[in-house]
Amino acid sequence: MFWVKVHEADGHVIVTVVDEELMGKEFREGDAVLKIDEYFFKGELLDEDLALSRMSSATSLYVVGERAVDLAVKGGFVHPKAVGRIGGVPYAQMILVSPI
Repeated sequence: MFWVKVHEADGHVIVTVVDEELMGKEFREGDAVLKIDEYFFKGELLDEDLALSRMSSATSLYVVGERAVDLAVKGGFVHPKAVGRIGGVPYAQMILVSPI
């Protein structure tokens, strides 16, 4: 299961997807901090199919955790080489850019 939250602002749809067990945790590596706070990440607890459906509506996508990142890669939203890690936890971001 995944925590999925949809934020809408100024015509943008920001979707966050995080592995269920990571909610509320914080990871550090050097100066980098990855904080999974409830305000930004905690929305609905969804299964894989519904999480993928929410990802498809995103103009910006933030995914955190082994399963969430794997789902985003398999769904074609994130390239595997775009995945980073902080404290051993994978994360990725996707932003759609419209042509001018």
